[in-house]
Amino acid sequence: VVELYDNIYQLVTSISGLSAKAVIANRVSITDDNLKQRLYNLSGELLLKDSYDDIIYGNGNCVLLDVDDSIVVYDLATKRNVIEGIEKCTSVDDNYAICIKDGKYGIVGFDGNILVEFKYSGISRELSSEYFYCLLNQTLVIYNSRFEQVGDVDISGYSSYKNLSEGLVCVRDHDGNYSYVDVNGKTIIDNAAMEPEIVDVCNFLNKMGAKINGIGT
Repeated sequence: VVELYDNIYQLVTSISGLSAKAVIANRVSITDDNLKQRLYNLSGELLLKDSYDDIIYGNGNCVLLDVDDSIVVYDLATKRNVIEGIEKCTSVDDNYAICIKDGKYGIVGFDGNILVEFKYSGISRELSSEYFYCLLNQTLVIYNSRFEQVGDVDISGYSSYKNLSEGLVCVRDHDGNYSYVDVNGKTIIDNAAMEPEIVDVCNFLNKMGAKINGIGT
């Protein structure tokens, strides 16, 4: 660790940079005297000939470059743009970036692939959660950390909702009652009523085809 930070310090001072971003995949972005960013490896080799307003990088061959208020995904190996026309990055991880393109949210990987298609009106991920919550009209489409769609939740009948880290969605109906819906669309009710008539109704619904567990608890 000491050797790594010593290399970064020597690199920054030798280039007369003002500041450096975090080191990811042996790359570091250094801001020059003109407040532009340039990308280097830890050996001091310049990886991009030009400087940019912003350089976003992670674990992969691709970097996101801010070019004239538009962001492109650039492949360092093939030296070409693989995705263009991105308007903004809203969240960045070592392996992906949540971005906006043509007014729609999607997720791009630092391998140059579109991991989640640009078609959502919003994408969020709670801290420590393995799930991405993608809003499409009145449906929350849920992806796991491998960017596989694992379920969806219809929120059209609720006044509000909140994403939870366990892959649950807390929904509030128009009467102010709360319940939980999991990624498979199963509703979970905490502190449910236990009166005999409630048990009778649940048993009746199960005979009609419903699947209710935990009746009377």
